[in-house]
Amino acid sequence: MQSADIWSEEFGAATDEPIVLVMDAHGLDSAHLVCHSAGGLLGQLIAVECPERVRTLTVIGSSPLGGGEGLVIMRALMGQPQPEGSLPGPAPEFVAHYQGLMAGAPPVERRERIEVMIAEQRVLHGTALPFDEDAARRLQERVHDRARDLDAVVNHRLAAVARPDFEPVGVLDRVKAPTLVIEGSHEPAKPGHGAIIAGAIPGAGLMMVEGMGHTLPPEVHEELARAILAHTSGAR
Repeated sequence: MQSADIWSEEFGAATDEPIVLVMDAHGLDSAHLVCHSAGGLLGQLIAVECPERVRTLTVIGSSPLGGGEGLVIMRALMGQPQPEGSLPGPAPEFVAHYQGLMAGAPPVERRERIEVMIAEQRVLHGTALPFDEDAARRLQERVHDRARDLDAVVNHRLAAVARPDFEPVGVLDRVKAPTLVIEGSHEPAKPGHGAIIAGAIPGAGLMMVEGMGHTLPPEVHEELARAILAHTSGAR
């Protein structure tokens, strides 16, 4: 039995994924999928299991499906060695930041929680481009005050910890959609993962964005938009 079959039996098909359900709700038979970070894993899964639903796939700041990224990050945070053949680990500043969070008491007051959120955004932003702390504060204040449950942000991490082996392995060669993989030159969480994705998907292109980290700051919006529009129009 292949790992993709195990996925379907134990966890359900990709047709149950939120992206596909949103497409169904809007009456879309297929769509151009542009997916960031964990969304990139879902995009890869849908492109594998539901190829007829994906016109093009754009994966930004993500890890290869089946690569065990969650285990790599867990080992890095615990100070454990990575086995041979593992994905590249996160940057030292990423590890130091989350180790500090793990060692400290969780924030309680609104001001403390927002400061933690800004600090996380700063780390994910990377070290190349200037970090606009005022803009980050405005964003995180809005996120904090509109959120019904701030703790829900870690649900996908808890799910990954519960079953770190849940991803189908060795299936990216099944992706038929034209694929563009985008990674920042200063990616702190998944450095080098973009090239691995692009190498595993037939015909995929890889685009490195100078200065970009894991987030999508205003400085790179135009470059990203041009590349994605060219890709979805078939001009890449």
